[in-house]
Amino acid sequence: MIFEASPLLYYIIVNGIIAILVFLALALFNGFLRQYLQYPNTSKNNFCTSPKCVRCRSAFLEKDTLLEKLEEFVSVTNSNPQALDRLYESLISDASASDCVRQRPTTLGLLGLTSIPWHDNYESELKDITAVGNLAIIKEEVSKISSELSRGWVRNTSPSGSWYVFHLYNQGEKLEWNCKQCPRTVELIESIAPFMKGCAFGNAMVSMVLPGTHITPHYGPTNCRIRCHVPLKIPDGCLICVDQEEKTWTEGKPMLFDDSYLHEVWHQGQTGNRIVLMLDLWHPEVTNIERRAISYLFSKLNGNVSTHM
Repeated sequence: MIFEASPLLYYIIVNGIIAILVFLALALFNGFLRQYLQYPNTSKNNFCTSPKCVRCRSAFLEKDTLLEKLEEFVSVTNSNPQALDRLYESLISDASASDCVRQRPTTLGLLGLTSIPWHDNYESELKDITAVGNLAIIKEEVSKISSELSRGWVRNTSPSGSWYVFHLYNQGEKLEWNCKQCPRTVELIESIAPFMKGCAFGNAMVSMVLPGTHITPHYGPTNCRIRCHVPLKIPDGCLICVDQEEKTWTEGKPMLFDDSYLHEVWHQGQTGNRIVLMLDLWHPEVTNIERRAISYLFSKLNGNVSTHM
């Protein structure tokens, strides 16, 4: 009887193991599929059509080109190559790599940075721009330029509603005419030490979202920056969602987040435009030499290397 039962027992054990493996494989696949659906790579609204957008048209900077420019930076500035090992490894592995699966920078992922969707850094650096008196000046300047959405304003793509931006800095480039319309605002922005001035990842703009607008989920170009919103006018029904967590703005209180996480915006209210001053700051863990090198790699002024950034 023992020898007759052994094949049956063997059959039961083998099929049991197979069943367990199949179950585990299906569970892993289901988890991967759910992760993919929650954090998609792209959507039809995730990228714009501008050939100059560093977030959406990063293909013009191939890996070999970036590595050559990094070597050039080291040579021109006589920098210590070891101080740029992390940047070099990030470019070698994947220019859009990240340590966090939920974080998908479209252009440059710098390895080794603390990865969290919401930040509370730079309280002292943002103290002046959020001071009551300065906020009143900023609101007055913004009120003047927003009375008519004409010169200087750009309408961004959104599937519903309307979203307008008034660039002061666009991908590191200062827009002189626009800046002259908001001189005190620009002065306050430029006084913020971690502002990404001179880097293609650095922007400063007034962002206006009209009622009924939905800015669809999208990822920013890099985890090297922290996006800062200084809320100026927040009607009812306005929300932002970063990494599946919804928040609303409080006028005068800066909101900082890593926009290489999936994020989106709604204005579900009936009246009033949501207006924020938006600016990009360096992630606090990016070193000074890395900031200079990244600005050199991702800048239209590749030949002009700052020695005091």
